[in-house]
Amino acid sequence: MLSLLFYAALAVAASHDRLAHRAIAVAPAETLAVSTAGAGPTVVLLPGMIGGSYAWRHVAGGLVQRGFGVVIIELLGTGRSNRPGGADYSLEGQAERVRVVLDSLGVRSALIAAHGIAGSVAFRLALAHPDRVRGILREEREARRKANENLEHLKALY
Repeated sequence: MLSLLFYAALAVAASHDRLAHRAIAVAPAETLAVSTAGAGPTVVLLPGMIGGSYAWRHVAGGLVQRGFGVVIIELLGTGRSNRPGGADYSLEGQAERVRVVLDSLGVRSALIAAHGIAGSVAFRLALAHPDRVRGILREEREARRKANENLEHLKALY
């Protein structure tokens, strides 16, 4: 059993290692960790406040296998991105940094999938630059948990 878990862990690590990782400067003393893979229509994955590119590893691999280009951007102060003092950590400031990363990668428009508060960053990017965002998918763990609780409640009624 232990060897099976070991090989499963190696497979997960390998899928994360297929991403190209880099740091992109978005302003003086501000660098975002960015991971990319694949080619095709771009899907930007934004981790929430906890986690990083590793949290999207399975999604990224599935998208690449289906012909999409994937860009994972770890917002300032999260994941492997730096945490400069005195920086503008507002949602609008984070959205502007995402735009700078897209510009630096030559991405004109993208579908954005975001977790948690990063969804609010995606919405602000869409408001400021509607031509850059083809759509937004927001994943929220709390909402999923509540939906499951409601489903169990409905099942109990019947």
